[in-house]
Amino acid sequence: MIVHLFALMISAATPIAAPGETNETPPAPKEKLICTKSAVTGSPARSKRVCRTRVQWEAEKEEARKDYERTRAPQTRNSH
Repeated sequence: MIVHLFALMISAATPIAAPGETNETPPAPKEKLICTKSAVTGSPARSKRVCRTRVQWEAEKEEARKDYERTRAPQTRNSH
């Protein structure tokens, strides 16, 4: 009962927009998904579908590049 009363109070306090007016910004357009097939480790005949946005693919590629650069960096040794 209290929940219903609370919901009624909130809805009464919310202004209603006139036709043609909106109180919110339009949603951002959805990015298109790019899907690829990826081999399943341990199974030569199986693959799985991986879908991500262009931004997600680029972020993953950049992260892999950073990991590669980190492993290729010269190791420093502490001389005692």
